[in-house]
Amino acid sequence: MHRELLGIPEAHELVHTRHRHEVRGGEDTDIYEYEEHDSNGELVTRFTVRSSTDIHPPHKRTVIYESFSPSGIKTGSGELE
Repeated sequence: MHRELLGIPEAHELVHTRHRHEVRGGEDTDIYEYEEHDSNGELVTRFTVRSSTDIHPPHKRTVIYESFSPSGIKTGSGELE
């Protein structure tokens, strides 16, 4: 699901490394962590994707991402979908 939204090239692999779930402040949030590897298996980018849904009507959903270099420097962020 997140592969296309993140724009991962076909030749690269997206590896799901972690998932956690939080409920706080009226939001139900799933947090997904991924690693993008190039065709040589080298780590290119790490991603954190947060999918949040308001627990009160109208149950608005927001999906945001952050991307990081292999050394941990933030390289991007934004809303998906």
